[in-house]
Amino acid sequence: MFGVQGRVALLGHPVAHSVSPAMQNTAMAALHLAWRYEALDVEAPAFEHEVRRLMACGYVGANVTLPYKQAALRLADAPDECALAVGAANTLAFREGGIFAYNTDVAGLRIAWDDAFGDGSLAGARVCILGAGGGARAAVLTAALAGAARVVVLARLPERAAALVSGMKARSHSIAALDVRADTLTDKRFAWHLERSDAVIQATSVGMAGGAPGTPATWPEAPLPRGLRVFDLIYRPRPTRFLQEAAACGAATCDGLGMLAAQGAASLELWCGKPAPRALMRRAAEQALEAEPKTLEA
Repeated sequence: MFGVQGRVALLGHPVAHSVSPAMQNTAMAALHLAWRYEALDVEAPAFEHEVRRLMACGYVGANVTLPYKQAALRLADAPDECALAVGAANTLAFREGGIFAYNTDVAGLRIAWDDAFGDGSLAGARVCILGAGGGARAAVLTAALAGAARVVVLARLPERAAALVSGMKARSHSIAALDVRADTLTDKRFAWHLERSDAVIQATSVGMAGGAPGTPATWPEAPLPRGLRVFDLIYRPRPTRFLQEAAACGAATCDGLGMLAAQGAASLELWCGKPAPRALMRRAAEQALEAEPKTLEA
């Protein structure tokens, strides 16, 4: 483990509007760590070089965001079981022995879900997951580890959903033991699966500020299942159109800000070995979002 001084980076493309630096620097100050957390925008050809440069320069580690989480796992000398099961890493720690890779998104989603909807509320649930990227993979493993009864993964390209399911079943005993299926994401199929679901996790980038506008699926006019819980991994804008429409239909909803804070806290604990102030980190993230120009939330 490194000493009391060090630097940590967030690597991604783009990262200009990330609230992680504000969140992590607030936490590091509270823990009396003379560290600095910075966001570095890295283009694809330079990603591996940048990771190795940071390690050579004495950085403590790095968070990794889109689109490099799978590439981060491939660079690891020592990946943890969670990162291997998901097939992606969002946290790197530089130590003797090389690059250690972790996935804290799974823990972050589980903590945020339990905070919003109650401890253990995924156990026995029938879960519908929208998307087939890294967020969806983390959501599948979260549901499996929480004891979900069934998971269906919906994607615009059904072959992507099928590949996600088969790949994760091959990597993880938890997934292999779960009734997990794949289907196409259309309004009609979404409505059909909703009738058979207790929980929905939105894991696409549709509706994210600066990304594709709109919503990944239309909520049906028919009444939703009683007690339906809906989680959107997106935290900008707050709330997303997807969550607004779900709430208007009577669902309980939660956005991804709590997950951001929880996964960030888990990463910080891996780097410094101290309990992270998760509530403080969430407040710092909220304040950073509130300080943004309103145009970023459109």
